[in-house]
Amino acid sequence: MADEQETAPHPEATAATCDAAWKTGVHLRGVERCWIEVKGEDAAAHLQAMCTQDLGGQGAGETRFAALAADRGRYLADFWVIRIGDEWRLDIAAGLAGNLVKRLNMYAVSADAELRDLAETCVLHHLEGPVAETVFAAWAGGVAPRPAAGRVAWGAEQIEYCRRSHFGEPGYTVLVPRALGTKFETGFSDLCGEHGVIEAGAAEAESLRVQAGRPLGGVDMCGDDLLQETGLLAAVSLTKGCYPGQEMLQRISKQGKVRKRLTGLRVKGILSGEPLAGVPVLGPGGDEVGYITSE
Repeated sequence: MADEQETAPHPEATAATCDAAWKTGVHLRGVERCWIEVKGEDAAAHLQAMCTQDLGGQGAGETRFAALAADRGRYLADFWVIRIGDEWRLDIAAGLAGNLVKRLNMYAVSADAELRDLAETCVLHHLEGPVAETVFAAWAGGVAPRPAAGRVAWGAEQIEYCRRSHFGEPGYTVLVPRALGTKFETGFSDLCGEHGVIEAGAAEAESLRVQAGRPLGGVDMCGDDLLQETGLLAAVSLTKGCYPGQEMLQRISKQGKVRKRLTGLRVKGILSGEPLAGVPVLGPGGDEVGYITSE
């Protein structure tokens, strides 16, 4: 990944909007992520059997970072597992959602568990920045802090939320039913404006992601990469019961090394307007040591 904190590297991103993420906050409507609903009596057991993370004992209001691995320990997806009451949600990059739903449903043949993309009925709003908690508390009736995930009473509705950072600042994601879209957006946007929060789009979200050094599945890592090569070790448990890819991940862990690793690359100076993604990175001797994935 290319990482340059001082500028907005994405050509379509505005520096002023990106700067707001560090000074006040940004509001992203329909962010490039999805929430997946996991329901059924065996939902918890099915997730525990498939995820690389140990979800045992995850209580209501808690979140855990997890991944899905192929049988040979290679990366398939990374996501956040959210528990709201007795229900389960997966927060995942939109580009990975379809394959995740397909794979987990495929392995749920003998389990009472089913996954569904909530984008069909809801829209995600994400608020992040130094004033995010203040804005969220004002919207939620002045009550803060709250559990990492839960529901907020908004009139006669119960709206789900999760406290999570996308870019390194305090952040909240809210799941809003499409039927409430106009009513919610009007009030929430006004509240954001009162606190100096700026509306941001996909270009700014991508720029902020790169500046924060957050890798993106399908871009910075793919099915050719071992999970240890991606650096997502926080998503992996080597001590829980069996799950796809565990044997290979344990073997690599015992060996203590991998042949390649995803890392950040900070570039100084003025760069040309040419795209850098895919450009080789050369070592001191002129040999290719890697390539740029995100810029």
